Parts: sequence; structure tokens; C-alpha cells
Amino acid sequence: MAKIYNIKSLRRLSLVGLFSFLTVLSFGQALVNNPCGFAGANQWPLDGTCYNVSTAGMTPLFNPGSCNSSGVDDGWGWFVGDGNAITVAFNPGNAYDPVLHVYDATAGCGAIVFQGCSDNCCNNANESVAFGSVLGNIYIIRLQDWNSNATMTGCLSVTTTGGGGGGGGGDDCANADRIDCGDPVLVGETSVGNTNDQGSYTCHTTGAPFFTPIATPGGDHYYVVQWPDAANGGAIRINLTNVVDGNDTYLELIALGNPCAPPACDDGGQLTIATGLFGTATNFLEYNVGAGVADYYFVVDSQNDGIDSYDIEVTCFTTGLELDVTNGCAAIPAGQPANQGYYQTWDGAAPPATQDPALMTGTYTICENVYIMNVGWEWLKYFDVTLGACWTNPTNFTPNGNNTGFHSLCGGAATGTWNANLAGNVISWDFTHPTQGGCGNPAWGDGNLLNNNYTCQLYTFCYDANVDPACNANTGFQNGVSATDDGIGAGAGSGVNPSNITLGTTSPTVLPVTLVSFTAQAVLNEGKYGVILNWRTAAEINNDFFTIERSTDGINFEYVLEMPGAGNSTSINNYITVDEDPYKGVSYYRLKQTDFNGASEYFDMVSVNISNIDDLTLFPNPVTSDLNISLKSKSEQSEIYVKIYNIQGSLIVNQKNALVKGLNEIAVDMNKYSQGLYFVTVEYGNQIQKLKFLKE
Repeated sequence: MAKIYNIKSLRRLSLVGLFSFLTVLSFGQALVNNPCGFAGANQWPLDGTCYNVSTAGMTPLFNPGSCNSSGVDDGWGWFVGDGNAITVAFNPGNAYDPVLHVYDATAGCGAIVFQGCSDNCCNNANESVAFGSVLGNIYIIRLQDWNSNATMTGCLSVTTTGGGGGGGGGDDCANADRIDCGDPVLVGETSVGNTNDQGSYTCHTTGAPFFTPIATPGGDHYYVVQWPDAANGGAIRINLTNVVDGNDTYLELIALGNPCAPPACDDGGQLTIATGLFGTATNFLEYNVGAGVADYYFVVDSQNDGIDSYDIEVTCFTTGLELDVTNGCAAIPAGQPANQGYYQTWDGAAPPATQDPALMTGTYTICENVYIMNVGWEWLKYFDVTLGACWTNPTNFTPNGNNTGFHSLCGGAATGTWNANLAGNVISWDFTHPTQGGCGNPAWGDGNLLNNNYTCQLYTFCYDANVDPACNANTGFQNGVSATDDGIGAGAGSGVNPSNITLGTTSPTVLPVTLVSFTAQAVLNEGKYGVILNWRTAAEINNDFFTIERSTDGINFEYVLEMPGAGNSTSINNYITVDEDPYKGVSYYRLKQTDFNGASEYFDMVSVNISNIDDLTLFPNPVTSDLNISLKSKSEQSEIYVKIYNIQGSLIVNQKNALVKGLNEIAVDMNKYSQGLYFVTVEYGNQIQKLKFLKE
């Protein structure tokens, strides 16, 4: 029989110098007397078929001294690893006692490495050796009858969990689709129809206390990227865009590294298909590599039956500038944790632990501070800030214009210029160095020519911004920050771009728990009300427990109960509990999350109405003239008080109205009030309900 091999899967074999391959290899199944030829009929396919063999005519080669082996006749075979789990099995065909060994012979027969052996005692015993193979490595098989030169017969098989090396492009390590750095975007890729090569990868785990791999049953699409720079290390960036799927919520991107040996992996990220972003709020994963030309493997996986469609692109960056997190750079502001490399300040202080956009007024000065370590001959050229959804009207960008506060070339003779620009919600700074005195170059970024390997070099970029009071995004103050060097001094490797300091969304206002929903529902059961509380999370980081609190006024809250969190999790978690003794009328519930270190975070509160009034609504919202309040009353005669507050907390409307049973509508004249956000409290009996609206 014959099998066609993709030549790229044999790249490593050509390096060891043991033998030469043709594109087409013929398989045969005959043991040989000496395993070091690595040619001819003794190569085994990884198809799980048990082929008949015999040790007739063999002589002793050596005694490994393991599994009761001895210096007697032995027969040999060999195969090439595919990067998956391999099982070598022998089933005896006569009444003798077999002994089975497997070795890695990639470095040559003079330096074989023991992989495993099997001796299950006694005649007619089946033997097997299982281990994780390395893609392209050469493995040899030794078979003998225990302590005898008798002819051993039976059948020998080699089986892989990768389905025999895979059959199609991208199906496994041996058939990985190659993408070179800087290639055009691959459009319309899919993992549908690919083998589910691995149900769980070691780098993708649930949180404490179990730390077990997350099972991802969808098809696995393998990609291989060759790092093109032999002299410099750097990063391989995998960009994923236009991800589409009908029944998957997440896409998993796994970095296997080199060698390709799943389920072992080095890094992984989970992309939310609805947003097209990973947890870092970027659409890419970066994998750091060392100097030297080598292949690195990546896998696109899904939670269900494969990702319908996605576009993928690869960019490679040389190592130049890096965040300095090792040299004890001073904390900003003082008292914050040191050696972070990146700090954000609000009005010169650390950002507050929690923020409520509805209560934040005025203008804030936000500064993004980064400490840079130069590990090559590189200088900072670009700095970009992607603003969170709650920031509006950014102005007063600093630095902007002539630069006098940063390092410069030629001992300060030429300082250069930082230029700031705003496009949408992205502030972009770029540095231009003047050509002056023979020591300037327009392509050069900010740096110090006399001290290339500077450390703890502080760059500070500031801007003024307002807060959108209607913002309700739980990551609304979370900024994306990135910095790029100028590329001068980069390695000469083909396709390698300037380095990029990918900080991602590292603003300290990132919530440790990604909340999908939080609801409260009043349920009447046998004449008694209870409130069902339900919340779902898509991710949890160091989450110790949740606390439910309730309030009658939305201001003063009391403890109700606690529930343990999931610790660290990237899966959907669903929580449900019941307040069996709720307040009558309108009450408010809020969810609090507490980390293992005691830090806590509050989420938006929800309300429940257990009262004689139903269907309370405001319209229109936004309002231009009259605000209408609609509600249903279950009482024959009752009174209601409507109070409206402006954003400064001043009471501007205090109105009393009589209610009749059934539908009621109350009008409030808002013509004389200015534009902005207002708050309404509706009071009836001892019950209060709060709403808000915008005046245009």
C-alpha cells in the first residue's frame, strides 16, 4: 500500500540527517534485524491495522535491561510521530512470551531515548505501549520472546488518536495549513468537518479547585507559521475577523507552540463570536517566540460542531520595545503595586475602585503611563488609546507639538514632535524626528541613541474627557492601549514587522466577572410572594463569592444571602436563588462580587414590584415637553406623589395626584427645564419606585 505525505510535515526529519524521504513513501510491514536503516518495508503506518510479523532470522542486537528483556534475538520496525497520542500493540500468534519496547531515535541510533515497554508475563499475553508523540520524530519498535531465541509471530499495530495522521488540510499536526507572515488574509476559513482531534487542551482550564481542561468538542483546524528571523525573537500575532457561526457562542484559539504535541499547549484565548473580541478586547492572540527559524502551531476550535466561517491573518513582530515589569520602576501614583509596566491615573490619582456614570460630573484628566524597556535598537513611534464606551468628548491631548519632555537624539540637539489625532474613539499619537545636524531621521521614533538598552523609561500620554451619564456598559471605563516602535534595527528576516507592545485593555477598571444577565422576578405561590433571583456569567477571574443585597429605596441596602463563585472560569455559569421573605411594594436587588483577595465589585440593581400598582412606565423617553407617567392601580381610591430630581440631586418637581382603579396617566410639564438626565421617584403608601429619563 502507499500513502501521499505532505512534504511540510516531514521538515524536521530532513534536519536529523538520518535518511532522505521522497514525496511518496511506500509502507510495508516486515521486522528487520537492525533498525538504523530507516528505509524499506519496516515503516509502520499509523492506521491501527494489526499486521502479521515474525522474528525468524533475527539475531540479538542489544539488551536494554528493562521489562525483563535479555540479550536474545530481536526484530525491529519504525514509524514517524504525528504529534498525537500513539499506541503500539502486539498480539502474539504462538505460545511464547513477548516483550515490547519503543524508543525515540530522532537523534540517531547511537542516542535512542526510551519511551516505554511492556511485558505482561506469560505466554500469549498481549503487549502495548502508549505515549505522546512529537510531530516528525522517528520512533523504533523492538520485539523479542522473553529469554529465548525462539521465533515470535503475531501482529503488530501502531494507532494514533489523530485518526491516522488526518486526511485533509488543517485536520491535525501532520496536515496543518501553512500561513506565512504577511500573507494576505485567508477569507472564509472553517473548522466544520475537521476532526475533533482534542476534546481538551492543557492550557485551557477551569478555575480552582479543579483546574481541569475545558472540553471543546468542535472540529479542530490546525495552522502552522514559520518564524522567519534566525537572529531575533519576537511575537506571532493571529488575527481573527468576521467570525460567523449559527450555534456557537465562543471560538477557542489555542497556541500549541513547537513541537506540535496536543493536548499540551502553551497559550489560549476565547473569542466571543457576537463581539468578535477576545477577553483582552482585541481580535488577536499574540504568541512570543525565540530567535531561530522554526514552525509554530495554532488551532481554531469550537464549543459545538465547528466554526462556520472566519478570516485569519498572521503578522510577525521582532522583539524591540517591551513593557518594563522587571526593573522595579516606580509605581504611579505612589502606593500602587510596583513593576506593573502600565498605569492609568484619573486627575493624578489611581482610578476609583467603582464608578457610577450617573453620578460622575465634570471633566477628568486621564493619563496612560507606560514604562518601556528597550531590548533591541528600537524607539517608540506610535501610541494608541481606544476609549471605553463611557468616555466622551476627549480633548487637550498631551504631548502634542514640540517634544521637550522625552529622550531625544544627539544629547537633546533635536527633540522631535509628537502629533496627536482623534478618529472615532481612538486617540493616536505618532512621533516625528527632524532631520537636523546629521543626527535626525524622519523614520526614527523617540529614543536615546547613546543608551539603546534604557530601562524604566516613562512615557505619559494624557487627555481630558467627560463621562456619558447614560452609559451602562460594565466595561465602559476600560481602555485599550498599544504602542509600536519604529522598526529601526529590526532583524533582517523576511516578513518581520516592527514590534508592538500589546497592552490590550489593561485599565484597572476591568470587571473581574463578565455578567451576562441579572434578573429578579416576583412569583405568587399559595398566597405568598417570593422573588426568584437569577444571574449568568460568561467569565470569572479570582471570584470567591456573590452577595445578594436588597433595598426599599435603592440607596440603603441590606444583606440577603451569599453564593460561592466559580473561581476562574471561561464557561457560562448560571446561578439561581430565592428571597422567600421579600418586601411589599417596590424593592431593589443588587449583586455584589468579591475576589479571593477581598476586592469587590457591584453590578446594576434590578427592581421588583409587589404592590397594588402595575405597569408603571414613562413616555416619551427622551422627552421634549410633557412627560407622561402611565400606571395601573388595583385600589378604588389612592394617592401618588411624583418627584423629579436633576443630575445635581435638586428636587425640581413635587406633584401629588389622585388615582382611580384601572389605568391612570399623569402629565408633568418639562418645557422650562434644560436638557440632561433626570430621576423620577413615584411614591404610593410606603412604596417607592425610581426611574430615569433624558430631556432633549
